[in-house]
Amino acid sequence: MDYNYNRFKIKHYPTQFHGIEIGKKIPAFTLFDLNQKPVNEDIFQGRFSILELGSLTCNIYVKDIANMNALAARYPEFNFYTLYVREAHPGKWIRPHCALSQKIEKARYLQACEQENRTILIDSISGSFHHELGLYPNSLYVIDPNGVVIYKDMWASP
Repeated sequence: MDYNYNRFKIKHYPTQFHGIEIGKKIPAFTLFDLNQKPVNEDIFQGRFSILELGSLTCNIYVKDIANMNALAARYPEFNFYTLYVREAHPGKWIRPHCALSQKIEKARYLQACEQENRTILIDSISGSFHHELGLYPNSLYVIDPNGVVIYKDMWASP
């Protein structure tokens, strides 16, 4: 299956939500920040972290940005991250990503236009970390200060 599909079809959703098991440590990974600087799993060390997956074309994610930003402001002792994954519903105006630079461009656009205040991390063009996390477009993980998953849900809901 093509990770960066041209049009969404129901077959692109896994039939079950797997992802990283509760109680398991986040595996090694390389993500990128908005300046294309590499970020690894150490980002989840030292504080509780909330990781939500999303993209510009995931309306379920976009509709709750303000609510999640409010939670992040209310609980500054937690690190709140958005992991930018593939476009959930690419189409005529927002095409699937063909290069990391395009994915970063869309993540910057999301930050500016949708007023996403949380730290945005960008997955590889092949979605390597997204695969580890279960491939749902808007799942959520809570990670303890040791990098261990303590909660997960296939759909984020503030």
